[in-house]
Amino acid sequence: MTLHRAAPSGHGPIEVGPDGRPPATGRIELPDLRNLPPFGSEESTAGPEPAPSGSRVAKLARKASWNLADQVITAATNTLLFIVLARSVSKGRLDAFTNAFYIFTLMIGIGRALVGQVLSVRFSDSEGAPWRTALRQAFGFIVAITLAASAVIAGVGLLVDGPLHQSLLALAVVLPALIMQDACRNAFFAQSQAKQAALNDGLWAVIQFGAIAALIHFGHADVGYLVLAWGGGAAVCVLLALTQLRVVPDLRAAPAWIRRSWNLSRFFLAENLLTSGAFTGGFLIVGAMVGEGAVSAIRGAQVLVGPLETLSSAMFTFTLPELARRSWLSVRTRWKIATAASAAMLTVALAYTAVLWLMPDDVGRLIFRANWDGPSTVLLPIALGSAAARACLGPAVTIYAMGMARRTFKLMTVEAPLVLSLMLGGAAVGGVVGAAWGLAANQALLIPLWFLTLRSILRLPPEALAAESLLHDDHDTPDTAGTPGSPDTAALPVLDGSGRPIQPRHAAFGSLPLPPGAGPARGRHTRNR
Repeated sequence: MTLHRAAPSGHGPIEVGPDGRPPATGRIELPDLRNLPPFGSEESTAGPEPAPSGSRVAKLARKASWNLADQVITAATNTLLFIVLARSVSKGRLDAFTNAFYIFTLMIGIGRALVGQVLSVRFSDSEGAPWRTALRQAFGFIVAITLAASAVIAGVGLLVDGPLHQSLLALAVVLPALIMQDACRNAFFAQSQAKQAALNDGLWAVIQFGAIAALIHFGHADVGYLVLAWGGGAAVCVLLALTQLRVVPDLRAAPAWIRRSWNLSRFFLAENLLTSGAFTGGFLIVGAMVGEGAVSAIRGAQVLVGPLETLSSAMFTFTLPELARRSWLSVRTRWKIATAASAAMLTVALAYTAVLWLMPDDVGRLIFRANWDGPSTVLLPIALGSAAARACLGPAVTIYAMGMARRTFKLMTVEAPLVLSLMLGGAAVGGVVGAAWGLAANQALLIPLWFLTLRSILRLPPEALAAESLLHDDHDTPDTAGTPGSPDTAALPVLDGSGRPIQPRHAAFGSLPLPPGAGPARGRHTRNR
């Protein structure tokens, strides 16, 4: 039976069925919502996001400022830690701590590849129970891999003697806390809660330096105790962060995390192992080739260029989740963001390099005392290499935010052998100074490769771009029953009070309210912030 109902809009009667809704065919033509172009494509009906209002700009500025504050705290902590040790312990003990620090850096990279970056790229718009479930799985996985790594590090520590023996055994004890603390930071960043990360890192700095100062004051500045003080502060902050996040790591859920994230994290892990392994392995091999003081010389120069890394990390951790939420951005906008970010970072980096180059030796000796001679010889190439690396930031963060992990992995397969060969070749020719110039040459050669890769990605048609992107995992498929694209309701769009189809929020970012259950499932592109 078909009924006729007058249209409130005055455009004539509308045929309706027994359920009060229009049939698949009737006297009026309604748009087929199944034929909307792919979301995020150039042809999408969704126009660009409205220009940010003053309050939205202020909100983004506050988020960015807390990201920067956290990175400043982290970088200042690492810098001050190295300076305190350089002024307080012998060169052999400083080398032992530096080697432990490089192993920690390698593990940090692995943890970020398997958990931190995945949280920022894929879960930046999750909330509630799904978010806490992801964290339980992710943190359980972090605990599992760090316990395994600690066992290996302890085994190696038992095979060596001297200060390195002490530092490796101590690192094996505190490594799970150190890596978990970084995972919690990345969880805060993924949810745009950089303020919590900054406060947590600030507390860690207070605890570790208080303990280190006590050790030095009472004459117990052995490298093992110093590493324990460093990691012990992280353990306290992990407990606080888990309380703030309202989550407890679940070791049993670790396999579930790797299953749901492996299609993305495997590329992050492979490229991290390639690059971090090449850099860390290169530093350690250079130290073996050149002799005592080589590793700490490079590390000392890296400490002085640390502010550049701080600014770069702040921009990356802020921009990555913000861009990942905005997959609808146009090609031109993405290219502008990439070029502007790289130009700004390169300008700042070159200016800072000039300041370091003009810095009197007396300032360096004030900072490092007797350990200044090593860093002073490699400062210029390390600073120029850091400036070149900052120029790659724009295209890098843009590509990562688009979920194009396959492309970044291909770049890393070029960088890893390049940096290793240039560093070791330079060390063979010119010692530690030659290794530093080899590192700088590697970074400079990568700049055009990053921009060419971004250009090739932005030229892809929307279908190819969607097929290659890894923003979503296999578990993100929503329940489609009752939605416009499902078979039983494909021709029955949701109507408003005037009989017109309601446009879903992913098609227009207007303020039109949706009736309960009528709109698309909440997710990455529908959540209002």
